[in-house]
Amino acid sequence: MNLEKTKFTNDEAKAESFFQQGDILLSHINSFDHLGKTAIFLETATDVIHGINLIRLMPDASRIDPRFAIRVFKTDRFIDTVKSFAQKAVNQASVKTSDLRAIQISLRPLEVQKEIVAEIEGYRKDSREELL
Repeated sequence: MNLEKTKFTNDEAKAESFFQQGDILLSHINSFDHLGKTAIFLETATDVIHGINLIRLMPDASRIDPRFAIRVFKTDRFIDTVKSFAQKAVNQASVKTSDLRAIQISLRPLEVQKEIVAEIEGYRKDSREELL
């Protein structure tokens, strides 16, 4: 999540409005090309509040590793599935939350999810080191 693109407010907010580590945002109202895009909130010293036009997903960490979930949500298969539910309007499209709830994701055991994430992150680290 790019915090440089956030806005600041002095409005009072309920405690449950603040992002928690591992929360995921999903674009469900946007131009068709941007439907299904996701971002993960990892951590920051700044409190950040959920805004509009994005769905906040709060993964149950006892069932799914948020870092695994974000990788599933960034696959072409998931994004294409989200777009298949799109209701198009002029310059904008949207997906109903009920349609999003209908999408099923195959979950591996939590330990396997963590191993997959560690392996992916290892590949990324190795690739960045090769570029240096």
